[in-house]
Amino acid sequence: DLVKPDFQSSLHHADHGGVFHIVSDNHAELSQALSDIAANSGLGVNPVGDPGAQAQPFAAGVFAFPNINAMIGGEGPIGWSAGNSGAHYAKKQFDTFSLTTEVPLWHDARLLDTSPSGKTLGDVLEFQLALFSELTALLKTHAPSFEPYIETQDQREIFEALKEWHVNADGFAAELTMAAGAVDPATPLPTHIYALRSQLTMAAMRPAGLMRRLSHDLVQHVESEELLAAGTDASVFLDKAIMHFEEEATLEPVALSKLVQIQADAILLTLKHLATAKSK
Repeated sequence: DLVKPDFQSSLHHADHGGVFHIVSDNHAELSQALSDIAANSGLGVNPVGDPGAQAQPFAAGVFAFPNINAMIGGEGPIGWSAGNSGAHYAKKQFDTFSLTTEVPLWHDARLLDTSPSGKTLGDVLEFQLALFSELTALLKTHAPSFEPYIETQDQREIFEALKEWHVNADGFAAELTMAAGAVDPATPLPTHIYALRSQLTMAAMRPAGLMRRLSHDLVQHVESEELLAAGTDASVFLDKAIMHFEEEATLEPVALSKLVQIQADAILLTLKHLATAKSK
């Protein structure tokens, strides 16, 4: 509100999935140029973006900011505990152009492979539905048991994150069930799209990792069979998910300098475009 910016760019990253951009306005020439940055990154273009955002595509790997009002106004299990995006607010208040360039911390070579994967959409959804059903059971069984033992701020922050996963547990499998009913399960998947679908498998690892970490921390100071059981069950789930992922993918860490370069290139390109358009 104080700055009233003409342009804003928040710096984001994802664990995995290639490069994509989110913009507040579709300038066709700019959208294509941003798409080219993703294509030339060597990390793969993410043609899906945020899978839960229902965002309008402008070019390959370039999307509109998600309309949160539309998302929470629709039917289905999607929940949202915040307001609309800063991009929407700034656009409405100051006609600000916003850009977010999402870059992956880990590179998956499959994202550059457009050949047939030999897998169908049904194969992916069946595995992930089973995975998230198991995750839901894990969270419902163990997440509430941690609260009486929380003492430090670090423990509290981990527990609050775990509790958020627990509160939304039923929605995970419900969303996948809804998605499975809306598509043809026999649809064959190219390798790069199959690889993109792995993001959900990685997402399932997060709460299990939090649970194992918190259990390990607490049992150093507290004797509790339920905490030990939580850590053991989380380890079993996490090891299974990791083993499945590593059977199909070899991830390589991406240098921070490369990620910064991609984002800087996108920002400078956008500023140049906006300045040129303003001078006309």
